[in-house]
Amino acid sequence: MKTSLAELPELKQDEPQEHHLDILGDLADDYCPGLKGIIPRETYEEKELFELLDNVYIGARYDMHYKITKQQLEQLSPCVKKLHEVTERICIGKIESFG
Repeated sequence: MKTSLAELPELKQDEPQEHHLDILGDLADDYCPGLKGIIPRETYEEKELFELLDNVYIGARYDMHYKITKQQLEQLSPCVKKLHEVTERICIGKIESFG
């Protein structure tokens, strides 16, 4: 069964809530193989960008004073757009499969 990343908590109710993107990504791979490797982490720069995304994801959720620079936002924007596009495609496919 394939599903969106947002649905994972409902499918895995017995597991603790997780916010680290590397762990969420591993969980999503089980349900949405199309998301695997969507944000590469092979090079030092890619790892740094992923870490920034992870920090932003957690920081912005829980710290109303969290700040990100314009440069950081510009670095993350292509990754987030790509993730959004792929996730949207997967979700639309799932919805259409319900007929």
